[in-house]
Amino acid sequence: MMKDEFCKVGTFMDSIKFILDRNYGDYSSQGSSSIEMSVLDMFLSDAGCPKNGYSIFRDWAAADKNDPHSRFAHTCSTNTVLLDEDDNGIDVHLIDFTGNDPDDPHYIPASITMTREQFIQLLDDWQEKVCKHMPKEVIIKRENGRFFIETKN
Repeated sequence: MMKDEFCKVGTFMDSIKFILDRNYGDYSSQGSSSIEMSVLDMFLSDAGCPKNGYSIFRDWAAADKNDPHSRFAHTCSTNTVLLDEDDNGIDVHLIDFTGNDPDDPHYIPASITMTREQFIQLLDDWQEKVCKHMPKEVIIKRENGRFFIETKN
């Protein structure tokens, strides 16, 4: 868990902090407050800010994977995170597959789950608030099941 700045009136609030590396034009993580948020951290670090503003992950989330003509399956991945959608298309699971040996019977992968709508909104907010403006600092908070992106220049 990170410092007390992630606590508010006695209520725990999950968060991630990113800092812009002006030399490379991408964001480096400054840590996350929970294992769940670290998985989101890894995903966003991998997804980054595409130069053309196009996110294949948004297309994946919005697609009807039960449609036989869909070009998307129920899963896709980045270098470190597996994205998996329930058969009913309601929840998206981001699962860390860089950790322990999956053949170990005690292995439980770190993951975070959100609704498809939350995931799409998070990707849209990331594109609008972060990728378009490239602020020096980005903090993503999760409170009461909702995600909020705050930026500072």
